[in-house]
Amino acid sequence: SVCLVPGLVFDAEGHRIGYGAGYYDNFLAGYAGTKVGLARGIQISSNPLPHDDHDVAVDVIVSDGAIWRCRREEDS
Repeated sequence: SVCLVPGLVFDAEGHRIGYGAGYYDNFLAGYAGTKVGLARGIQISSNPLPHDDHDVAVDVIVSDGAIWRCRREEDS
């Protein structure tokens, strides 16, 4: 299954800045399917975003110009 995850900005590891309520992180913590972030190219940060241990990153980002498989620190 796939969950489309909104965000204001995403980084290469799939972390995102959302709207601040934590609803998606709470849901995604127990979600086993693929997490897909939808963004415009301008919403992709070339710098790592701040994140906490409870924040859940997306697996893939789809934008108007590309598709990225997110790399995580543990993938390196």
